[in-house]
Amino acid sequence: MNNCRPCEVIRGSFHSRHSKAAKTFEEIHLDIVGPINTASREGHRYFLTIVDSCTRARRIGYYPTVIHSDRSA
Repeated sequence: MNNCRPCEVIRGSFHSRHSKAAKTFEEIHLDIVGPINTASREGHRYFLTIVDSCTRARRIGYYPTVIHSDRSA
């Protein structure tokens, strides 16, 4: 599959097509994961990952639930 052009198009690329952020907090990446089948001891079933594009600093927050909003970003 590495040399299959249709597979490459469908799969896409994870390589960035733009320049790296020059300043801290100029670009951040957020991902929410869950619900996880087995909750933590504290009852958390979701986690949020935050990565700063410039420094590659990472943070993870754990949450028992997710609040849904009607507002779009």
